[in-house]
Amino acid sequence: MINTNELNDFSVGSTIRSIYEAVAMEMEQYYILGRENIMWGIEQGVLNAFNFRKREAKRSWGLLTLEFHTVTQNEIYVPIGTMFDSTLASASNRMTYVTEQDYYIPKGVVTAKIEVYCTVAGTQGNIQKDKINRAINNISNLKSIYNEYDILTGTDEENIESVKKRFHAFVESRGRATIKALDYGTRQVEDVSGVYIREEVGYVRIYAHDRNGELKDTTLEKIKLAIEDYRPAGIKLDVFPVEKVVVPIDVTITVTNTNRINNALRDRVETVIRNYLNSQTVSQNLIKADLLQAIMNIDDELIYDCVFHNLDANLTIRDEEIIRAGEVTIELV
Repeated sequence: MINTNELNDFSVGSTIRSIYEAVAMEMEQYYILGRENIMWGIEQGVLNAFNFRKREAKRSWGLLTLEFHTVTQNEIYVPIGTMFDSTLASASNRMTYVTEQDYYIPKGVVTAKIEVYCTVAGTQGNIQKDKINRAINNISNLKSIYNEYDILTGTDEENIESVKKRFHAFVESRGRATIKALDYGTRQVEDVSGVYIREEVGYVRIYAHDRNGELKDTTLEKIKLAIEDYRPAGIKLDVFPVEKVVVPIDVTITVTNTNRINNALRDRVETVIRNYLNSQTVSQNLIKADLLQAIMNIDDELIYDCVFHNLDANLTIRDEEIIRAGEVTIELV
């Protein structure tokens, strides 16, 4: 540009070329952000028009078993707000669980069950069986505490993909008194995670469950209220809990490096197996190959082979049944 007043150096790396590229990148960024904002506005506009809302995070809940030293001689009062936690979890992952109603344990019993809720919302409140083992508040004559089953009812805030999927189901349910409509109406209850509908002439049965594979009385009543606008007139309709099929797993895992055999690896494998089994929904069969693949995916290089001793083939269940994890026995060789 020494001998001319025009911009004539557009070679790669030149000042003018760099300025043009910077402006072009900024304009492209404006275009991308503008497009995202428009798409977001369209999605939210459609959802808001139908009063469709994202589901908030929910606290986990489950049953605790209280075991006493001797048969209770008098009625024992467990007040609302009684707190429990786990001494088996690390300090950073330790959650607290509380009762949300008063319990009166009658005399003449050795064990009793109470319902507890995590104080924090989200999946971080989910916990494996036998992990809750301490009462923070004093309970007389108490020997031990444990949760007999995995607690899995905590959920995080719903993501946009799940909202879109529910909205598509909502659109399909516009034809009332159909199986799809009843399925959608049942899933409107936030605690419900699985539904199976059995249709007969003049009679419809709805099997539903939460993430624990249970169906509380309060949830059942919510389902009956939710499906009132979707049910066929003059047809008998009942709602039932599902039947649990507790599946124990006995597995031997061969690893390529024996130095890696430790409790951390064993706990990791058990967690993967439990998560796979406990994620099953009603009428979903256990596919042996899928469970095997889930275990192998932990570490493709470390895990060489995996042999199930009590699972020879796929486990087929009835339509109204649901699979849940039982005892998990792991041998590392």
